[in-house]
Amino acid sequence: MPQYMTEPDADAYLTGNLLEHEAWECAEVPERNLALIDATRAIDNLNFRGCKADELQVNEFPRGEDTVVPLAIQQACALEAMSLLDGKSTEDEIENLTAANRGFSSVRTTYDRKQVQEWIANGITSARAWQFIMSFLRDAEEIRISRV
Repeated sequence: MPQYMTEPDADAYLTGNLLEHEAWECAEVPERNLALIDATRAIDNLNFRGCKADELQVNEFPRGEDTVVPLAIQQACALEAMSLLDGKSTEDEIENLTAANRGFSSVRTTYDRKQVQEWIANGITSARAWQFIMSFLRDAEEIRISRV
């Protein structure tokens, strides 16, 4: 499966633009590529506005009249890949958010969140990546009708 950003491009973006990128730096190239593929899959599972540029293309982008993947989607892919390499998963994040009570010695933490963060509920572990993706998403209130 082709990913939205190549490993060298993701490396240049993450190491050149982010202060914290240890998870990326510590990973070997094969792990980075797998994380980029997983990030691409997570992004492709979302509901985007418009149609694919070519019905036969594997990924959701480019879309419409575009011939290239938007830079924001490429950057989101890199950010999500780094988040995955950092050990984050949507399952763990949901479990952590809904913890009722945790403690160690005399320190206690209580969460009572009735709602999971939007990006986590949609399968994205990085809030920063979600900020890049949001503008491409179909409006959840929009109804799409098609005749078969």
